[in-house]
Amino acid sequence: WHRDFEEYKSTKLSLKDCCQELIISDELTEISGAYGIVSTDKGYGELKAEYQAELYLTLENGYIKRNGREIISTDLIRRRERHNLKNALMAIGMVDGYVGIEEIQAVLGKFDGLEHRCKMIARIGEVECYDSSIDSTPRRTAMTLESLGKEVVLILGGRGKGLDYADLNPAIKRYAKRI
Repeated sequence: WHRDFEEYKSTKLSLKDCCQELIISDELTEISGAYGIVSTDKGYGELKAEYQAELYLTLENGYIKRNGREIISTDLIRRRERHNLKNALMAIGMVDGYVGIEEIQAVLGKFDGLEHRCKMIARIGEVECYDSSIDSTPRRTAMTLESLGKEVVLILGGRGKGLDYADLNPAIKRYAKRI
């Protein structure tokens, strides 16, 4: 629904004035004063050097870590695509201090992903069919292609909304066998 990632960030960050604790992704570098920071790209040490926060949730060496300490192996998480791991970090941050690690592990072990978001809906012989129709921006579609990490036949549709497709082009070149 957003024209571009900048509009998305602006919309999300406008909510910060209404909350007591804010947990952000390290992609939102222009904000300060967050309670928690999550990252799938940077480790605890790097995040702590960059940001002042009480909570650092990272993905390192096959583990989700809380302030540098392992709390769950990614092997125990049912949906391990990059976007789902980042969502898991955010969800863990939201319940930090309210539920125990066992409950978090149980939920992440059962969570089957969101409807219409990079979800396998059929397998026909060797062909896997995925529904990711919720990808309403070029950036989201690129993230889906990257999370699949293999050649695909890509079906695109919908209204262009005047968005810039530059974010999608590299992923199409790398992963789309046909469109």
